[in-house]
Amino acid sequence: MKSENTRRCIRFLFYGINIVLPLLIGGAVYIAVLGDTYITGFISRIVGIQFRQIVLPAWLEYIARNFLSDFLWAYSLAFALSILFRYSRRNTMIVLGTSLFFIVTIELLQKTRAFSGTFDVIDILLESIAILLALFFIKLFEEVHNEKRN
Repeated sequence: MKSENTRRCIRFLFYGINIVLPLLIGGAVYIAVLGDTYITGFISRIVGIQFRQIVLPAWLEYIARNFLSDFLWAYSLAFALSILFRYSRRNTMIVLGTSLFFIVTIELLQKTRAFSGTFDVIDILLESIAILLALFFIKLFEEVHNEKRN
């Protein structure tokens, strides 16, 4: 039987990896595929390096440019919110509702031009899938983790 410290370490790694890794990969995709953006310009001024856009096959560039970073960031958001609302009795519903509210709000702000970007219903759909996928993995982890505890 695993000690309480081992279980905490496993939980920390599970949540940490599923928050940090998608953020880093999403950021790398954003910088590498989109090329000249606000973020690359800001980093270039601070660090003093120029970023070159990666050339990909057209279909892969389309997916990466339009959907991949947002998908990964929404996935990470669901994990982060699940930690924030961990002790709530309705954790899953609160995380789902808060995440969906956030992504829809961002898209609507893009539609009104109050926020940089392009409004896209497909973004909302794919980010919703990312959130549901994250919640599925969280539920699966928690069930396995709690079974071992009993």
